Amino acid sequence: MNDLMDISSELYRVYEWIGGYRVTIPNPVGMKKEADGYLILDKQGKYHYIADGWVHLCMELREKREK
Repeated sequence: MNDLMDISSELYRVYEWIGGYRVTIPNPVGMKKEADGYLILDKQGKYHYIADGWVHLCMELREKREK
C-alpha cells in the first residue's frame, strides 16, 4: 500500500476508548484513513484496524541522534 502516511518516527501509539479499553501498536510505520477508522501498518508487516470512536491517542516519538 503506497498510499500510507509515514508514521515510522513513532515508537508506539495507544488508542483509548470510553470505558478504559485501549489498544497499543508498537513500532507503527504507516497509516491510512478509511471510511470509518484507520488502518495502521506495524514494522512486522501486520495491519491493525482502529475504528472511529476513540477518545484519546497517545504516542511517543523516536528521538533522532545528533552526530
